[in-house]
Order: sequence, then C-alpha cells, then structure tokens
Amino acid sequence: MREVSAVADALIADGLAAPRDFRGCTEAEVELVIKAAPFEPPAHYVAFLRAFGHGAGRLLRGTDIFFPQPLETNNYAREVALENEVDLKVDDRFFFAHHQGYQLYFFEPNSPAVYLYTEGDEKPQKIAEDFLRYLQAKLQAERSLG
Repeated sequence: MREVSAVADALIADGLAAPRDFRGCTEAEVELVIKAAPFEPPAHYVAFLRAFGHGAGRLLRGTDIFFPQPLETNNYAREVALENEVDLKVDDRFFFAHHQGYQLYFFEPNSPAVYLYTEGDEKPQKIAEDFLRYLQAKLQAERSLG
C-alpha cells in the first residue's frame, strides 16, 4: 500500500532507518499471522507485515510487534488477564503487539481502529482510528526523540 511506503520514505528521510532496515515478512509468514487472527486483520496492518514485518529501523523499537510475535500475543494477553485478574476479553480480539509487558495493542472485529490495554487500567482505549494513523503517531514520537 502506498501509505505504508510513505512511512518508509519518512523514516529514511528523517534518518531513522536505512532501506536495509526494512525487512518484510514472506507471504507464507503473512498467511500464518492472518490464520492466527480470529478475523481478517485490517489492510494497513497486513501491508505493514509485508513491508516491515521483521524490522523497520528505529520505528517501534522496544515493542514486540515484529514476526513471529503476532503469532504469540493472544496467548500473552490471556496470561496478562489471568495474572492481573482483569476482565480483558481476548477471544474475539486480535492482539498484535505488546510493549514492555504491560501494554497490549489489539484490533476488534469489523474495525480498523487500534486499541491499547495498559496494565492497571480498568478498560482498553482506542488510540488510533486505524493502523496507518497508529504508525504515523509512532513515527512522530520517534522524530521527537531525535
């Protein structure tokens, strides 16, 4: 998708990545992620896997989002829910990433929005209207770090 390519271009222009840093998933790996999800993931997320599935320079460093992590994150979310005794619905959501063990990122069925559950919060919150906006926000945050 063109929009995801624009993120790559911005990362290079800002010195946050070099072309060699972009390591996309193979089609077989993309299919594994899609099959692991309880529903079809949003198109921008799938495009992200194809372009950046194994790495994207400084973008999203410290976040367990790169392959094969999305295959395991729903199980990790179940563990978080059990350990913290929270009513975190897991079965009808696709948890695609976690950050430092206390933040979980996910999609809900029939919605392109990105949601975040932070350990200790009562309920998740919507943090982006779609995955592209999520990526753009992460890019902006990385720019501010220099």
